[in-house]
Amino acid sequence: YDFLEKYETDEERLAHHAELIHLFFQRVIASETGFLRDYLEFERDWRLVMVAYRAKALGRDLVHELQWEDPTDLIVSQLLAQKDAEEV
Repeated sequence: YDFLEKYETDEERLAHHAELIHLFFQRVIASETGFLRDYLEFERDWRLVMVAYRAKALGRDLVHELQWEDPTDLIVSQLLAQKDAEEV
């Protein structure tokens, strides 16, 4: 609900959709344990990999695409380290 109050127009909500996804995974993963936590971490990680792949394929700035993610997170730091690689 905070997100809906923070961004009132549809355009703002679409522009900050990545923030909403980040907040969702951050809160849900922190509240779960066991298999469900492992699955949610896997889901988040593959989504981040796909964001990086899509950004590379479309020539978009990966730093901008991952702006809501923690750059010290292992998967995020690995993706950012490969942002200038020649091949997709």
